[in-house]
Amino acid sequence: MDSSEYGGTASCMNSFVLSEIKSARIRWLGHVEKMAGERVAKQLLSDQPVRRRRRGRPRKKWLNDVEDDLVHLRVREGGARPRGLT
Repeated sequence: MDSSEYGGTASCMNSFVLSEIKSARIRWLGHVEKMAGERVAKQLLSDQPVRRRRRGRPRKKWLNDVEDDLVHLRVREGGARPRGLT
């Protein structure tokens, strides 16, 4: 399966795939936020492990990626997109 089947270029397909991944991450975050507090996924998202920090640059967290996705996709805090964006 290549980009010519969809009538687009490879870079167009890459940007489409990336936006789909970002949208899926945001949907998963909303799903986890609605879960009951005793669910493992909810606990892992909200709890901070207690341990010493490693040396060097801090590792990027999944939640940081989701926050970047929200900015990139221009999603407001309430979950609604600004008018004019589809």
